[in-house]
Amino acid sequence: MQWRSESELNDLAKIDIGLMPLPDEDWSRGKCGLKVLQYMAAGLPVVVSDWDGYRDTVQHGVDGFRVPTTMSPGMFGDALADRYAADIDNYDL
Repeated sequence: MQWRSESELNDLAKIDIGLMPLPDEDWSRGKCGLKVLQYMAAGLPVVVSDWDGYRDTVQHGVDGFRVPTTMSPGMFGDALADRYAADIDNYDL
Protein backbone atom coordinates (compact mmCIF):
# COMPACT_ATOMS: atom_id res chain seq x y z
CA MET A 1 0.00 0.00 0.00
CA GLN A 2 1.50 3.30 -1.06
CA TRP A 3 1.05 6.21 1.37
CA ARG A 4 -1.05 9.13 0.17
CA SER A 5 -2.24 11.93 2.43
CA GLU A 6 -5.68 12.06 0.83
CA SER A 7 -6.39 8.37 1.56
CA GLU A 8 -4.49 7.92 4.84
CA LEU A 9 -7.55 7.64 7.11
CA ASN A 10 -9.32 5.22 4.77
CA ASP A 11 -6.13 3.17 4.43
CA LEU A 12 -5.73 2.93 8.21
CA ALA A 13 -9.31 1.66 8.45
CA LYS A 14 -8.34 -1.29 6.23
CA ILE A 15 -5.60 -2.69 8.47
CA ASP A 16 -5.90 -4.80 11.62
CA ILE A 17 -2.68 -4.02 13.46
CA GLY A 18 -0.04 -1.28 13.48
CA LEU A 19 3.56 -2.51 13.28
CA MET A 20 6.57 -0.30 13.96
CA PRO A 21 9.69 -2.47 14.21
CA LEU A 22 12.91 -0.45 14.20
CA PRO A 23 16.52 -1.48 14.81
CA ASP A 24 18.26 0.03 17.83
CA GLU A 25 20.55 2.45 16.01
CA ASP A 26 21.16 6.21 15.84
CA TRP A 27 18.83 6.78 12.87
CA SER A 28 15.94 4.97 14.58
CA ARG A 29 16.47 6.78 17.88
CA GLY A 30 16.00 10.07 16.03
CA LYS A 31 12.53 9.11 14.82
CA CYS A 32 9.41 10.17 16.66
CA GLY A 33 6.46 7.94 17.48
CA LEU A 34 3.99 9.73 15.19
CA LYS A 35 3.15 6.59 13.22
CA VAL A 36 2.41 4.71 16.47
CA LEU A 37 0.21 7.58 17.69
CA GLN A 38 -1.67 7.50 14.39
CA TYR A 39 -2.23 3.75 14.71
CA MET A 40 -3.44 4.16 18.29
CA ALA A 41 -5.72 7.10 17.37
CA ALA A 42 -7.28 4.86 14.72
CA GLY A 43 -8.01 2.28 17.44
CA LEU A 44 -5.48 -0.24 16.17
CA PRO A 45 -3.45 -2.50 18.45
CA VAL A 46 0.26 -1.79 18.02
CA VAL A 47 3.43 -3.87 18.11
CA VAL A 48 6.57 -1.76 18.40
CA SER A 49 10.26 -2.12 19.09
CA ASP A 50 11.13 -1.92 22.78
CA TRP A 51 13.21 1.25 22.87
CA ASP A 52 12.97 4.50 24.82
CA GLY A 53 10.93 6.38 22.24
CA TYR A 54 8.10 3.88 22.40
CA ARG A 55 8.28 3.07 26.12
CA ASP A 56 6.80 6.51 26.77
CA THR A 57 3.92 5.85 24.38
CA VAL A 58 3.07 2.14 24.48
CA GLN A 59 2.33 0.40 27.78
CA HIS A 60 3.27 -3.21 27.12
CA GLY A 61 0.21 -5.43 27.39
CA VAL A 62 -2.13 -2.48 27.97
CA ASP A 63 -2.42 -0.55 24.72
CA GLY A 64 0.11 -2.46 22.65
CA PHE A 65 3.14 -4.70 22.77
CA ARG A 66 6.87 -3.97 22.76
CA VAL A 67 9.36 -6.54 21.48
CA PRO A 68 13.15 -6.47 21.89
CA THR A 69 15.01 -4.46 19.26
CA THR A 70 17.85 -6.98 19.10
CA MET A 71 15.77 -9.65 17.38
CA SER A 72 16.37 -10.39 13.76
CA PRO A 73 13.29 -9.57 11.62
CA GLY A 74 12.62 -13.27 11.01
CA MET A 75 12.08 -13.88 14.72
CA PHE A 76 9.62 -11.02 15.25
CA GLY A 77 6.44 -13.11 14.98
CA ASP A 78 8.00 -16.15 16.68
CA ALA A 79 8.71 -14.12 19.83
CA LEU A 80 5.10 -12.94 20.03
CA ALA A 81 3.80 -16.48 19.53
CA ASP A 82 6.17 -17.86 22.18
CA ARG A 83 5.11 -15.25 24.72
CA TYR A 84 1.45 -15.95 24.02
CA ALA A 85 1.94 -19.73 24.27
CA ALA A 86 3.75 -19.29 27.60
CA ASP A 87 0.80 -17.20 28.84
CA ILE A 88 3.12 -14.21 29.36
CA ASP A 89 1.02 -11.94 27.13
CA ASN A 90 -2.69 -11.86 26.52
CA TYR A 91 -3.48 -10.28 23.16
CA ASP A 92 -7.17 -9.77 23.90
CA LEU A 93 -7.00 -6.03 24.62
